[in-house]
Parts: sequence; C-alpha cells; structure tokens
Amino acid sequence: MSDRFEALLSLVQRTLVEPLSRLGAATGRAIRSLGTGASRRRTGLVITAICAALAYALYIRPPFTTVHRGELLVRTNSFDGTAIAYSAGTVLVSWHPPGAPLPDP
Repeated sequence: MSDRFEALLSLVQRTLVEPLSRLGAATGRAIRSLGTGASRRRTGLVITAICAALAYALYIRPPFTTVHRGELLVRTNSFDGTAIAYSAGTVLVSWHPPGAPLPDP
C-alpha cells in the first residue's frame, strides 16, 4: 500500500507542484520586471498624470467666458466689492470651489 501512496505522491509532485512552482516563479519575475520599468518611468508618469488632470480641469471649467452681442455680464470683485459690466468679448472668470464661502467685502 505504501508503494501505491508514494507513486501517487510522486505523480502529484510531477504534475501539480512542480509546474505551479515554475508558474509562480515566472509570475514573480514578470511582476519584478514591470515594477522596475514603472519605477524608471515614475517621474514621467506623474508629470503626465498632473498635466492630464490640469487639462481636464481647464476643459470642465474654462477660465474665460464669452459675452455675445446683446448680453451683459457683470463681474464682481469679491475682495473689494467693485463691479465691472461687460457687453461684448471674452472675459476672464475667476474660479472658486463650489460651496466655498466668499470673503466679505
């Protein structure tokens, strides 16, 4: 009976354990090579991500608005309370986070 059990164990060792250990080693090498490649390019990836986030923010909330003929845009300075009216052209729009309190004039 022990010969059959040893034969079964050697079969399991050859067919399951050895291939899985080779697969695990290959996976570990692949992850390490990807990690070193990413660490070499980390600065470029970070700069690209920051530029993409800034471009997206400018696309969503552009810093300029256009006043068409016949429209009136009033821009109020939240620091000193002055107001300027624009009737045509492109106007710089200040941005503040939504829901943030504006300073008292």
